[in-house]
Amino acid sequence: MPRGIHRRSTLSERQRAILEGLSRRHSTGQQVALRARLVLATVEQTGTAVAAANGVDRDTVGLWRARWAAAQERRPPSRHRR
Repeated sequence: MPRGIHRRSTLSERQRAILEGLSRRHSTGQQVALRARLVLATVEQTGTAVAAANGVDRDTVGLWRARWAAAQERRPPSRHRR
């Protein structure tokens, strides 16, 4: 992705709840928690702002935003269970 293009992530309520849980859970590894926080933050902020707030490079934010998006594309449609 070229620099200067601001892409924001989109999350369903379920995805948001899962990522928030990962970022808050005490048993979650710090790397996983950071990645969850990065993806959550990209919904409302630019990659540069997210990077500055979390003490990481903006390329790191872009990497995890892209990996999240790729994982969502590979995932089969969810089925509603009763």
